[in-house]
Amino acid sequence: MKLRLADDLALPPEAVTQTFGILGMRGSGKSNAGVVMAEEMYRAGLHWVALDPKGDWWGIRSGADGKSSGLPVVIFGGRHGDVPLEATGGALVADVILEHTLTCVLDLSQFSEGDKIRFLAGVGREEGFAGRLYRRKGEQQAPMHLFFEEADDYLPQKAMRDKAKLLHDCSRLLLWGRASGIGGTAISQRSARIHKDVLTQIDTLIVFRTAAPQDRKAILGWVEHHGQSQKLIDSLPGLHSGTGWVWSPEWLQTMQRVKFLRRSTFDSGATPVLGKTARRPATLADVDVGALSQRMVETIKRAEAEDPRHLKRRIGELEAELRRKPQVLKPAIIERIQVPVLTGAQLKEFRQLAVQWEKTSPAIGQLADLVARGVAATAAVQQVLEGVQKHANGTKTAPQVDVAPAVRADYAPRRVAIPPIEGAPKVHAGARAMLGALAQAGSQGLDRQTLAVRAVVAGKGGTFTTYLGRLFSQGLAHAAGGRIALTADGLQRARHDDAPGTPGDLIAAWMRKSGMHDGARRMLQALVEVYPKGLTREELGERAGVMMTGGTFTTYLGRLRSRGLIEVHRGDVMASAALFFAEEARR
Repeated sequence: MKLRLADDLALPPEAVTQTFGILGMRGSGKSNAGVVMAEEMYRAGLHWVALDPKGDWWGIRSGADGKSSGLPVVIFGGRHGDVPLEATGGALVADVILEHTLTCVLDLSQFSEGDKIRFLAGVGREEGFAGRLYRRKGEQQAPMHLFFEEADDYLPQKAMRDKAKLLHDCSRLLLWGRASGIGGTAISQRSARIHKDVLTQIDTLIVFRTAAPQDRKAILGWVEHHGQSQKLIDSLPGLHSGTGWVWSPEWLQTMQRVKFLRRSTFDSGATPVLGKTARRPATLADVDVGALSQRMVETIKRAEAEDPRHLKRRIGELEAELRRKPQVLKPAIIERIQVPVLTGAQLKEFRQLAVQWEKTSPAIGQLADLVARGVAATAAVQQVLEGVQKHANGTKTAPQVDVAPAVRADYAPRRVAIPPIEGAPKVHAGARAMLGALAQAGSQGLDRQTLAVRAVVAGKGGTFTTYLGRLFSQGLAHAAGGRIALTADGLQRARHDDAPGTPGDLIAAWMRKSGMHDGARRMLQALVEVYPKGLTREELGERAGVMMTGGTFTTYLGRLRSRGLIEVHRGDVMASAALFFAEEARR
């Protein structure tokens, strides 16, 4: 089924995952074109979501005459919403939309500027709507299209502080979302205010009447990028309302001037006429709000069940219980030793909580790692103390415990027997990722820094050294000539899919990494986007929205460099070649 936008223009259904820019001054017909596209997508059974900061899209629920039914889409928020919106509920709404393939309008018109940013982008490490949608939208889910009404509000040319995070999360949906089945349409009356890196990457441009020189200059940047003619820019001020140029040099391979159809639903964004009372639709299309509310309740319950705060509280209770255990060790002849450890059932629950906690949020992955290591250490202490007790009772020789030496990259220690711990993992997740990265590299192995990057572990931290020591001590890896490679045993144990298998997966894993500040993520993304080229520090600060004159910029740069994620070459900063699976980093 074609999406008919004009008598002489129809789009194929694949438009749902394409990117569009609809630009034009107020009253030129740009918003009407966006709604017509949404109406046609709905009739074709395509999934879409509209982000509306002005409160103009609610009329899509009623017929054009204000008396008949329109489209049965859900309105979240605003004065006409079926379900209210909370500033802290962005991630939850994204979950509901994805889980139920919900076509809807998110009316943000009643939010303050701060609340709107929090809903869409979150605050600090808190995930907002855009970040959660990008992270959770999978290829197996139905394709979806996002309409960004007044797009310069989400994708500003100049973005500082919280707006920089908003720009990062929303631009990712438009620029990178296609791989996950996400398309988008940016609608704006101020072309000059939309970030140029976003505007120039849009597939199809639809331009209505535009008079302001700075806005025409921004459109000219897209035209020049795609090799179109200057005379088309000169025609924009004289276009009649509802008439626009459609430029699609690659996807549709067309450049035509068309008169767009009028929307078939109620025009709730029409400019009021002096002396006339604004019409209100008498009949709204039926929406099962009760069923939607029940879905929201179910999603909230799942979110509470996986809430890290709940898991942390339970772990605290277990730790308190452990501290209350009596600890008795007599220095003289020991007739009976009380072992101050958790029971087997408690250890099992502790491990399950640690695993669930680690899966719940990447931001607390390091803490979950410490918990898991503490569990393993507790189990080891329990084993040793039980052995001492049996030895004291004359039943068995006390066990001997070997301790692995400190490990250097060029040091291959002897194989040390580690006593098995019942129920504990043989190899920790971080060490498994290192095994997977080494397996992908083959017999030539990897140098220490490249291994750390490929396994998503900070190479200069104690955690990396601990994991490497475990691989050496268990005979799974060895070092020679400054490189680390798998042994025969390591090859048998390694799984390629334990480590990110493509540059995209690897970069995404680092973006999710706990300890990566939002500013550092934006800086890394900016460098990845221009790879293999680099950026000056001034260009990097501008693209990432981080002021380079402050100490924060230097701090982020140092953290990225210490992790091996960036290189500095002749004053320019570049993404590390290791992120793109290059054999050796550039010098």
